[in-house]
Amino acid sequence: MKRDGELLSVIETTVSPDGTTMSNVIKATPPPGGPPTESTNNFARVAGGPGMFGTWRMSEIEGRLQIEPSGDGVIFRWVDFAEATCRFDGRDCPLEGAVAAGSTMTLRATGPRNFEYQDKTRGKVR
Repeated sequence: MKRDGELLSVIETTVSPDGTTMSNVIKATPPPGGPPTESTNNFARVAGGPGMFGTWRMSEIEGRLQIEPSGDGVIFRWVDFAEATCRFDGRDCPLEGAVAAGSTMTLRATGPRNFEYQDKTRGKVR
């Protein structure tokens, strides 16, 4: 991802040979003065295919993700990378930090203890 020509992060996506799991390794360049960060997100296939196309459920995050309450929503903070304050209403909320311009995320409640999460750049789902 780049913003104004400056490299912010690199995401390497790998799908397992059997197509049932996917891994994203995110290497971010922080704002000046901060250390570079790396995190890994692992996903399990829910539906679809082949390859990376389909519906995925996040199964594990390696790195530092903080989730804290904020009014009737939450703050998602990927430490030293990006953060967003969102409600569980499915509306876009801006991601701030080492992300591409126009980056947003949405949260939508699907039950009392479950929600769906989407990343978008300029309105297009990533």
